[in-house]
Amino acid sequence: MKPILQDYTTLAGGVTYSTPKIPVSSTLLATLVDGAGVFNHDYMAQQTRWPVDFVGALNAMKSKLKDPVWLEIGPAAVCSSFVRATLSPSPVKIMHSIEANAAVIESSSATTVMVSFKATSANASHNLGSITVKISDPEKTQAD
Repeated sequence: MKPILQDYTTLAGGVTYSTPKIPVSSTLLATLVDGAGVFNHDYMAQQTRWPVDFVGALNAMKSKLKDPVWLEIGPAAVCSSFVRATLSPSPVKIMHSIEANAAVIESSSATTVMVSFKATSANASHNLGSITVKISDPEKTQAD
């Protein structure tokens, strides 16, 4: 990463970072970020070079949310397996978007959404406006 770090930091400096509308679990800080001023070009550069504390980020989420639903959106269930191994949530509380088969998901508890994307071209972009997760019948929702 070192050879591209300066260019990456410069590009990241051209991005406008908004205050999170839902808390973001930071694997850099091992905490939930819900305020302004944390995400910026320096944060992005540090996230690129510093060790990831995924377990710390999961524990930060778990300490703030009583009974979260874990939904991974992406091409493979990578993070879901880490959540399963680290926190051992109920199988009906952890899903991957492909496993969910476009099921409607409803819950009265707090909701956590994990997002991972795989870009397919240099021009790929992903706009994640807002996500509403609802589980209508958790007993019928299956995950491995």
